[in-house]
Amino acid sequence: MGNQYGMSYSYIDVGGSSFANVHQIHFASAGLAQVSIDCNYGRIRGREYQVIGGSSTQFLKADGSLDSEDYAKSSELEHYHDIDFTGSITNGSNTHTNKTWFDYDWAGTGGKGSVINFSGLNGNYSTEIFSDYLSGNAIGVRTKNGDAGVWNDAKWIWHSGNFTQGDINNWNSAFNNQGNYVNKSGDTMTGDLNVPNIKSSNLNGGQLLTTAGTALYVSNQSVSTYLQTNGGLYHSTPAGVYDIWTAQNFNPNNYIPTSHPSYTISNNNINNWLGYLGYSDTRIIKPEHLSTQKLQFGFTSWNNQNNESVYADYLHFGGYQDTSGGNQNLIVINKSVFGIRQYQGLFQDTNAYSKFVDYWHSNNFSQQDIDNWNNTFNNQGNYWDKSSTAGYVGINASTPFSVLNNGYAQKFTWVGFWFLMLIRMKGMFHLTVPM
Repeated sequence: MGNQYGMSYSYIDVGGSSFANVHQIHFASAGLAQVSIDCNYGRIRGREYQVIGGSSTQFLKADGSLDSEDYAKSSELEHYHDIDFTGSITNGSNTHTNKTWFDYDWAGTGGKGSVINFSGLNGNYSTEIFSDYLSGNAIGVRTKNGDAGVWNDAKWIWHSGNFTQGDINNWNSAFNNQGNYVNKSGDTMTGDLNVPNIKSSNLNGGQLLTTAGTALYVSNQSVSTYLQTNGGLYHSTPAGVYDIWTAQNFNPNNYIPTSHPSYTISNNNINNWLGYLGYSDTRIIKPEHLSTQKLQFGFTSWNNQNNESVYADYLHFGGYQDTSGGNQNLIVINKSVFGIRQYQGLFQDTNAYSKFVDYWHSNNFSQQDIDNWNNTFNNQGNYWDKSSTAGYVGINASTPFSVLNNGYAQKFTWVGFWFLMLIRMKGMFHLTVPM
């Protein structure tokens, strides 16, 4: 311990020591140093210190004064409020009892700001105060139910940032003037009610509008729609009152609406509509001009030739879809005199129609002609055949008849019948009878 030297009193020894250039003065009792003074740094060490006039509840400060403040023990610090400066806390209430921190999703509301949490009774019944740092208007409070271990919903505090004094004045005015407003649960109005619309998501037929009269009107000054309570829905205009059709008084299947395509069909657009083709001016018609399963009408020539003056209307039939359906037909109707002609051509032929028959009518022969022919047919037994196709000669011996002999007419009577028949059979004469 280096050199030691000093002096001694009753029960007290005073000495010094030097070691490693550290010089100290010691006050010892019973051979043990009780107080040491470090001369290099001016430090004093001892077992205890006592200030004259001080007490056990005070502290000695570095400046030599006494401190009478009350300080917490380290074992007591866990019950005091703390601050968590962590910068990434999200909905951190469950791990921050009696603390302050910045939360990025307080109580799951999406709010960002500082939170104060304080709790008693073992930290299980917390109360939190929160304020959003962006707007400063959102101030929330919530508590924790320690019995169930769950948080109650956050409540938001109303303040001057949420509504103004003007809002408060309006509410007070509405409260003080309740007599001027309609009671939703049932009331009587003394004036008109103007609303943009009336809506209800749960109508049952009686709670929206009622009337004490015979009709319920929805109208303006000139046009109205009204429901007659004895049945019927009507639309009233300055021009008159009209029924409004419903499923009870109108069956759309009984009518063709004006929007139906049939209202706009004309000769300009009938082509290919339901298989019908439009008007065509064709003077020489061929079967190939019309595809199968089609029908066309138009203007043409009576003889199906170009540059002739006898005109006709026509109907052209496309016919069956293949040759198994037979020939194609063309019907023409004379436009100068009465007459109907039927042409017939091969299936989809490229040649013009040429074969035809004419249909006879009352202008070709009269009813008397028909009666005469019937009488002749019914009396065929009274005639001899004069040729294979020329008709009949009456069997009457008193009536002469003639034969043609090389251009000369000769008269015979039935007396020479057998001679005449012999001549006829030899082919020498041709028998003629005026008709």
